[in-house]
Amino acid sequence: MKGRSFSDTGTKSGAYKFGVKDEQEYKRDYRISAYAKTKKKSGWDCLRHYEILGSGTVPYFEDFDVSPADSMAHLPKQLILRLMELEGVSDGDIDMDVFNFEEYLCLADQLLEYTRENLSSDAMAKYLLKTTQHEDAKNILFLSGSEISDYVRDTLLMGLKSLMRDVAGGKVVDFVKHNFLYNIPVDTKPHDWSNEGFYGNGFTYAHWLDGRDEEDRSRLVERIKEKEFDLIIFGSIHRGMPFLDLVFENYGKDDIVFVDGEDIH
Repeated sequence: MKGRSFSDTGTKSGAYKFGVKDEQEYKRDYRISAYAKTKKKSGWDCLRHYEILGSGTVPYFEDFDVSPADSMAHLPKQLILRLMELEGVSDGDIDMDVFNFEEYLCLADQLLEYTRENLSSDAMAKYLLKTTQHEDAKNILFLSGSEISDYVRDTLLMGLKSLMRDVAGGKVVDFVKHNFLYNIPVDTKPHDWSNEGFYGNGFTYAHWLDGRDEEDRSRLVERIKEKEFDLIIFGSIHRGMPFLDLVFENYGKDDIVFVDGEDIH
């Protein structure tokens, strides 16, 4: 078996092993590993799980058996558990004398396929639109009031922006604009993409949106009153809900979505 058995990107002190400029090496560390350790952090659902899955690696959870049934609800828990319980696999090691590599590859391939179809930013955006019966939405207002990163809010916005690129006349107006999500055209601005101070060093979410994609964010009060938008999404109920009263006055409940990405309850 080439590569390593387990990746563990965390440290006992909680510090990151990879610096702010090492995102590619961070992802490579996952890709060359059969399993990658992960666990409950502030809550059970965290970005690290999806980074592992997106790298084609199997997450190996600490205390997976006590995770709440309703948390990490979109993960294929039984498939992950089956991979974790393959003969020869233990916390941090693989006994290659008994490990069935062919079975691992078959199951890991299923896990990666599931991830691509169900856990990407685009897939989660499609899930939201389908669940709220807004699959035909073209004009979306995505509201948030905080400059603090929030991986649920931010990756959902990425997915919606991606989907609307393929819709004639489609647009997602994000307010406030979180500049850390956008890349910076090198021909117009200094090429300073420092992720210093961002949660998780900004890996996976910072600077992914097109910096040239400038939506019109003016006159939002009037545009809400005119019901310009098919759907209004509050991207994080814990990170600010601008225009909340105005939205309630002009939109029915079926056209308003609230997203709660926290585990604090």
